[in-house]
Amino acid sequence: MTAFLWTAKPTKSSPPRACLAFQSLPTCHLSPPWTVVRRPPPPNISSIRGITGSARLPSYAAVKSATINYTISEAVALSGSRIRVNAIATGSIEFPGSNWDTRKRDEPALYVATVKRVPWGRLGTGEEVANVALFLASDAASWVTGQVVVVEGGQVHS
Repeated sequence: MTAFLWTAKPTKSSPPRACLAFQSLPTCHLSPPWTVVRRPPPPNISSIRGITGSARLPSYAAVKSATINYTISEAVALSGSRIRVNAIATGSIEFPGSNWDTRKRDEPALYVATVKRVPWGRLGTGEEVANVALFLASDAASWVTGQVVVVEGGQVHS
């Protein structure tokens, strides 16, 4: 699964916000997250499985681990040009149409067992991931590069 981030420009009636769009891909490949350097820089999206591994989905974990390594390598390569490269490693995120939305309906036992393993007692939301993405893309993170921010409600430690 790949995620794309875009920011909506603030208006007088709405504050800045970020939107995440997820798209399932039939093949896995890594490519630069942008073709033209732009501001704000979008973070790469990884997973906690890129940090912990996964016996159930080893290829998924390997690709997400490669995304983390790619983020760090690009940050080192581009820091001299003052280009920040960061990533977000998410835990289980639920939103309409997501795998977890489907599993909630089709595999309720798996869904409930997963939720029970999350210390916060629920799955995360796309908005929570987007908030971190907004921070990483903001001037408040102007000296943050090569970092992987884990957004998972304690799931990786359970």
